Order: sequence, then C-alpha cells, then structure tokens
Amino acid sequence: MRFRWIVLLAAACSKAAEPAPSPPPSAAVALAPAGSGHVKGHVRFHGTPPADTERPSKMAFPECSSFGPADSSLKLGPDGAVAEAFVWVESGLPDAGWPAPTVPVVLDQERCEFKPRVFGVQVGQPVEIHNSDPFLHNTHAFTGGFNVPLPVKGTKVTKTFSHEAVPAVVGCDVHGWMRAYAGVVPNPFYAVTDPTGAFDIAGLPAGHYTIGVWQERLGRGGESQVDVADSAVASLEMEMKK
Repeated sequence: MRFRWIVLLAAACSKAAEPAPSPPPSAAVALAPAGSGHVKGHVRFHGTPPADTERPSKMAFPECSSFGPADSSLKLGPDGAVAEAFVWVESGLPDAGWPAPTVPVVLDQERCEFKPRVFGVQVGQPVEIHNSDPFLHNTHAFTGGFNVPLPVKGTKVTKTFSHEAVPAVVGCDVHGWMRAYAGVVPNPFYAVTDPTGAFDIAGLPAGHYTIGVWQERLGRGGESQVDVADSAVASLEMEMKK
C-alpha cells in the first residue's frame, strides 16, 4: 500500500511540473499599408481674435525677467494665417498597426519657455525633455501622467505618452506661464502649421479622411472631409472660428 501511494504521489508531482499549455496565438495586427498621398493646405482665422489669457509676470522670477514677456498663445498672420495649430487625421485610416517611431521628439525648456510650444507625437514614442536653463524647471504632463524635475542646465529625461489626447497639456509648476501642447495620436498622420498657416500631412494611403484642427486659444475647429488618391496631393483650406 505504501509503495502504491509513493507511485501516485510521484505521478502527481510529475503532472504538476508540466508547463501549462500556451494560449492560442492572437491574430496578428495588420501591417500599416504604405501610402504616397498628401493633404496640403492652410489654417486661417477671420474675425476679431479672442483676448489672450492673463499669465503670471516673469518679473516676479529674477532668473526669467530678462527674457521678455510670456510667449503669445495666438499667432495670426495678416491674412488670418494661424500658426502653431495642430492638424491631424481623425478617421478614415485602414484598421492597421502604426508602430511608434523610436526617434524621440525633443521638448526643450529654454529662456523660461517650452520649445516647441505645440508638437505632435505618437502614442508610445519617446519624448526627450531637456533643460537648457541654468536653474530649476520641471515638466508636468497634466494629461500625460508624468511629472519630472530638471534641476540644472543639461538635465535630460525621456518619457512617453501612453494614450491619445488632443491636446495633452504640459506645464512647468515652477514658472506658471510655461505651457506646451502635445497632439498625441496613434499614427504618424499629423502636422503643426507654420507661420503662414501651412501644413502638409504626407504618406497617406488612398482613402476618404476626416481632418481635425485644434489651436490653444481657438480650441477645436470644424472637421473637414477630404479624398486622397495615390501619389496625389489633396488641397484643404481650413477656417477656424472664435
């Protein structure tokens, strides 16, 4: 009887040591199709621009007082061109995986301002944060889940945004006027307008797309529809309202 129990116990231990069966492999994510289309255009504003929001004076911070007034959050050209507006593909892309780039986006803190003020980044793409000033800053992603100190000139840290957000607001808690705005999207199809209001979203597969636009003081603009053909440029003029 004792021998029988030993055999049964050995068999049970042997079975327990066997690795659990692997779950069936999940369906592979479709590869993102290569595209050759462009959406090019401008963002413009017509009318009376909204007043800028009041910000803390730099004069209360001796380390920043010589750098001039806080950066304006609404830059308009004489023809209504809107600079630093974030433009992106809201819908219409194929159901595919768009791997995040490994090359980082650089966000600097220089002369008591974030540079760039508006930028795009893919979910999971590294953001390399610098401090180019010889005093303490911090970078607080209010909608991004991180808050890191950068105590001295040359400090550098790398972070990522884990989910989509337009905009993801970034600030410095030490200097309250300092702001940056990230357009965090799950694909590479976005642009930030230049001083002439121009943008170019490149590498799109052929298709019908909904294009969104956002600007810090003007908020979300109306969505625009556009058809893109292979190796062709689709023109799109976008107008924002107060």
